[in-house]
Amino acid sequence: GLTAHLTGSVSGQAPDGIDVSLNAPDVAGLWSEAGPAAPVEVEAGAEGLPTALLDAFAAQEGLLVDVLGPTLDLDLAGRWPDPEAPLVARMRSTGSRVELTARLEDGVLVAGEGQGLEASTPLSPLYSRRVVGRLVPLLVGLSKPEGAPPVGLTVRNFRLPLDGDLRGLDADVRLDLNQVGYQLLPGLEGLGSLAAAAAPTGRTVNVPPLDLPIRQGVVRYEALPLEIDGQSLAFRGSFDLKTLELDLAADVPLSALGSRVARELDKVRDYIDPATPVPVQVRGTWSKPRLSIGREFLESALEQAAEGALRRGLEGLLRRDKDDKDG
Repeated sequence: GLTAHLTGSVSGQAPDGIDVSLNAPDVAGLWSEAGPAAPVEVEAGAEGLPTALLDAFAAQEGLLVDVLGPTLDLDLAGRWPDPEAPLVARMRSTGSRVELTARLEDGVLVAGEGQGLEASTPLSPLYSRRVVGRLVPLLVGLSKPEGAPPVGLTVRNFRLPLDGDLRGLDADVRLDLNQVGYQLLPGLEGLGSLAAAAAPTGRTVNVPPLDLPIRQGVVRYEALPLEIDGQSLAFRGSFDLKTLELDLAADVPLSALGSRVARELDKVRDYIDPATPVPVQVRGTWSKPRLSIGREFLESALEQAAEGALRRGLEGLLRRDKDDKDG
């Protein structure tokens, strides 16, 4: 076997910036296709490590650099390969903290009871687009006002295939955006004043923590809240992370709907209470969402509007008849 303790540094690091302890009972197995017969025990620490090195090793295409900055402090401990023992990685940089506890099983990163990912980071551009934006697909242009709390992300009970196939992704996610500014997804202009209120004017809102279960790559929503210009909406449904297909619904006050949602509704809008909740559906894909109204509601609204118009017409006729008699 081999037991080693190494110190060193890479370009841009202080001397002895890397400290590694290694215990490998089966040295030859490290280079065999079958892997070592006994797990390798690793304990490592690094200060001021260039984030680009870790980003390239993890094939994150710039995401870690975007989130953690140019350098980070890293602590790593675990056994490989050992499906029973988790790997623990802690990464810290100015304003960011990421901790991962998981194990590797046949090419799948698995987090069981008491394990998972915890992160507190700024809302950087790539992180916003590739992670947060996928979890809240109706929001785009996410930003943090100066002095706002960081984004909190907790992922438990997850299975993440390292081959990138999101259909194999299962996870329980808790996303805490805290205070954030955003715009609505382009294509939802039919929400009228709500969409207008989401223009990039520096407007910010406080979004409560969101619990988002993911099963087979599909995010489920019980109440995805949007608070814009005093209006509170709660969307329910799902978003497929693999195909980017939307299937969401919410009850929206009639007064908040623009004129492009349904022509039939516009014809009878004057006969319906503006506070009436209208069942709105968002379907299609993330790049081409479709906003529509439930057919049953439209039929019922047309019937009610016809009754209201008839009643008003009769009342007007009776008033005119009474005026004629009085005259």
